[in-house]
Amino acid sequence: ELCKPELDLPEVDEVDLD
Repeated sequence: ELCKPELDLPEVDEVDLD
């Protein structure tokens, strides 16, 4: 479901945001 890790969505929890 993740497309753009740059999006700061509260839904994304598996995003590679360091």
